[in-house]
Amino acid sequence: MTDNELDDLLKLEGPRITTGISERIEKQTTRVVRLRAWRRRAWTVFAMAGCFGLGIAVAGLLRREPARAIEGSSLIALPTPAPIRSLTPHELELQAEQAGDAERARIYLVAGRRYAADRGDWESAMRCYRHALDAAPGEVERIDPQSDDWLLIALKIERQKEKENAISND
Repeated sequence: MTDNELDDLLKLEGPRITTGISERIEKQTTRVVRLRAWRRRAWTVFAMAGCFGLGIAVAGLLRREPARAIEGSSLIALPTPAPIRSLTPHELELQAEQAGDAERARIYLVAGRRYAADRGDWESAMRCYRHALDAAPGEVERIDPQSDDWLLIALKIERQKEKENAISND
């Protein structure tokens, strides 16, 4: 191929588009592109509204109905422990020594918590906790991180291990 033939190929021009046609094509293309963008936004909003509506529906279904009172049933009043007035931990410990079996563990626990929280006296708290666990052996099984401090939890765990070791050695 010579340079002249190549120049002739490069100079070939396609059909000329008139300005009216090009403007009309541009308007149609712009309209289609904008319509697609609005459709995409509308579907996104529709999907978000659907998710929101489903969330509300699920929350409504999962909401528990309040417990209804059974007609004709008699309620049994459980005895509530007497409130412990504002006593010092030492006074509570003395009161626990004189209390009956049912109250002894509870009062020792309160005294131990007050020794630990109010005074930072961990030795006295440990003594009260040990007396409480001796008075109520079933309390060892219940570990409550909300109300038990680290010392009481540690004592309960140790008592559980002692019980397991005693059972396995028998």
